[in-house]
Amino acid sequence: MASHESVSRSINHHLSIGGEIIIPSAHWSYQKEEISSSFLKEGINTILFTSPSAGIKYKIRNLKIVFEKDRRESKDYQISSVLSGDMLYIKGISKNNNIKINNADVSWNHGEFEKVLKLTAEEKSLVIIL
Repeated sequence: MASHESVSRSINHHLSIGGEIIIPSAHWSYQKEEISSSFLKEGINTILFTSPSAGIKYKIRNLKIVFEKDRRESKDYQISSVLSGDMLYIKGISKNNNIKINNADVSWNHGEFEKVLKLTAEEKSLVIIL
């Protein structure tokens, strides 16, 4: 996969997120995903990766959970996105459970959210991938 947004994952039995838009890649790449510290618990944590659709295979190696000392959790949100054709996938973490993207409500689950948008040609010309 080209990015972590293409992989469906669940942390400690929370709802799975990701894998809505698949961008394949045969090359290994370093991926880093910010996750909510509220999903982690003391002791053993479980991260489950699943295949987003039949016939899609991928490998994960050198998985680590890293706590960054200098990282400030003062941001109200963190967003990542991937664009494929006219489909934009957005996922992130938010302290606010009232999230709107393009004036549409976005489901929020324990701090995480995701949304797939079909873009018009005009909207696509304005997209900035974060």
